[in-house]
Amino acid sequence: MLTIIIPFFNYKKFLDRCLNSIYKIKNDKDYEVILIDDGSKEDISGIVKKYKCKYENFKFVRKSNGGLSHTINHGIKISKYDYICKIDPDDTVSEIYFDKIFQNISTKKLVYFFNYNLIEKNKMKKIDQSKVMLRSLEYPIGSTLVINKSVFNIIGNYGSKFFYMDDFATWLKIKKKINLEDIFFINEYLYNYHIHGENMSNKIIKKNITKIILFFALKIVN
Repeated sequence: MLTIIIPFFNYKKFLDRCLNSIYKIKNDKDYEVILIDDGSKEDISGIVKKYKCKYENFKFVRKSNGGLSHTINHGIKISKYDYICKIDPDDTVSEIYFDKIFQNISTKKLVYFFNYNLIEKNKMKKIDQSKVMLRSLEYPIGSTLVINKSVFNIIGNYGSKFFYMDDFATWLKIKKKINLEDIFFINEYLYNYHIHGENMSNKIIKKNITKIILFFALKIVN
């Protein structure tokens, strides 16, 4: 039913927390976790061994560095199940993550997205994403998307030719090429986005400039 892709690059100190948040949830549904090392310089063999020994549905792949989009697309290619989601190695999921996702994907929509908790210095802020469909330059963060694999036959690869803002590029293509009735909002807070000094998305100026470039480029090209 569900493939979870964790793209990893030099976030070792957060990785065990991430994986533990997934595996501590009691769940008897069919899912797999694919951890993909995108040419990281950190040795995570101990963590990999720990989870490989305990869980048959845990898979580990190492590849040469190709960037976030390339890593996610590789995960999609080798995925076992029909629905794909991404979890960043420095984040965690809520205890109702699986219950709510499996409950909803049984309705067979093509794309789902949900709310998340923003966590910084032990403070939590709830982020409601219910209005992003109505706003051109807003988007659900990529780790709150659950996408049927068939969608990538329609929109092409995850991300775009641009190196940055992979999630926004994917969302723009979804909004343009997937019927509105096939996109469903789950009004639950299922993901924990942890803010720290090493987050890729902290580069605010570059992020906003790239958003505008992507908005117009994808509007014209795709």
